[in-house]
Amino acid sequence: PQMEQKAKSVLIDDLSLSEVTCALLKKNNFKQCSDLVVRTEKDMYKILNFGKKHLIEISKALKSKGFCFATSRFSTKGSQGKC
Repeated sequence: PQMEQKAKSVLIDDLSLSEVTCALLKKNNFKQCSDLVVRTEKDMYKILNFGKKHLIEISKALKSKGFCFATSRFSTKGSQGKC
């Protein structure tokens, strides 16, 4: 729960992502890290125009803040910071 609160307090703009990646996330209503960490990498590929380079960039940015993507659709691993 404490890590989930931390993820909610980190905005997408705070991840130091490229303009293109940031715009793609915002276009798809991602506003905070908590919007990312509840999804799996596979979920992210369902986003139109989302590719491997975006995934790698976001994964690195999340790790730098102590977060990661969930390991399964029903897992909250990413939001609990056990990457």
